[in-house]
Amino acid sequence: MNLFSFINRFKIFNIYPKNRKVVRFSIVLFVLALVVIVGVFFFFYRMYHNDAKALSDFSYSYEKFDKAISDLALPVFASNLEGAQTLEQFNKVYNQITDSYKDSTADSDRLSLAKEAISLNNQLLDYLNNTNDLEGKTKDALDELNTKATVRLSSLIKNDAKLMNKALEIADASTKELNNLSTYKSAIMDKMIITNKLLQNIVDDNGGLKGFIKFLKDNLAKIQSQEADLDNLSKQFSDLDNNRKNAFAYYKKLAEE
Repeated sequence: MNLFSFINRFKIFNIYPKNRKVVRFSIVLFVLALVVIVGVFFFFYRMYHNDAKALSDFSYSYEKFDKAISDLALPVFASNLEGAQTLEQFNKVYNQITDSYKDSTADSDRLSLAKEAISLNNQLLDYLNNTNDLEGKTKDALDELNTKATVRLSSLIKNDAKLMNKALEIADASTKELNNLSTYKSAIMDKMIITNKLLQNIVDDNGGLKGFIKFLKDNLAKIQSQEADLDNLSKQFSDLDNNRKNAFAYYKKLAEE
């Protein structure tokens, strides 16, 4: 046996015709298996990527809503600087009017106070009317949050079921919070309108208190009911706001595990 015959005999790439079909079939199986493996990898990778994006999108929508409702709540509760100053000034003037019943304040002075109080009250009404755009943006942010909360997560994400349930809980709490704030806004506007009517009696009486006192007695039950409703709504808003924020803090904790 010469050297050439020896090399040719043991050459691994020397495939005899009878083995070519087997080799080709093996190569096809290998390629198919590789394609399946790569396909499965990319399928699960894409699924995980979609899950991660869903978590991120929900958090982004939540932060967007959180900012929107905070921006809306400030003027509604007169917590912003301008609104708080106007409300403080109004309360000071209104107290002077009610105290004037006990002292000898001249009708002309009381008339000036009533006109000033009405002007300040109208400014507060304007602040509330100017929140319509903010309220619209908050509703849009809530719609987006509700949409993101319904996205399904795969089992590739740890705590997937808890996260989905918590997202729905957060969306529900956010809806209740905005509804509460909108109700409070309507209620405080109603109170301001009736306050203007009350004060207008002093103006109509040229500084006298007769019409003021009569209107106050006739509407006392309504005014007291408004005050109680506003107090309850304010407390409910605070509770809803805290519940929503606590729920999102737990959501973030689940997502980071």
